[in-house]
Amino acid sequence: MSLAADRRLARFDLTEAQSALLLSIANDGCRTMGEIVRLSGCGSGSTTRAIDRLEAKGMLTRRRARDDRRVVELCLTERGLTAASHVAGIAEEITAEYLSGFSPEEVRTLETLLVRMRANGTTPRRPASEGQSARDGIPA
Repeated sequence: MSLAADRRLARFDLTEAQSALLLSIANDGCRTMGEIVRLSGCGSGSTTRAIDRLEAKGMLTRRRARDDRRVVELCLTERGLTAASHVAGIAEEITAEYLSGFSPEEVRTLETLLVRMRANGTTPRRPASEGQSARDGIPA
């Protein structure tokens, strides 16, 4: 999806990675850098660079948390909120294009499988026993 997304996002001076961060903050509200890194599944270095670029573009700001002044939250500015609303529409268009020809049942199955895959990637797994693959204990 990157090429299709990047072409459409270029008019907003955003990359797909930056737009994903914008949507995450728009949907979930202000977040700390650590929360964003965990939610995005990306490394802290690349996330920090993307956040720095969004801040330089005036789309987000860093502010001290009200309940704990030691904590810095990342919040969208009006410009960031406006961009996020456009990005959401672009994401929906691209998703519809990629899923054209799929039945509603196939889309639900795909969504279920993707949620399971993501959970597998974020849940610590115990090592496979000897003679088994890491995939659910299936014999190798």
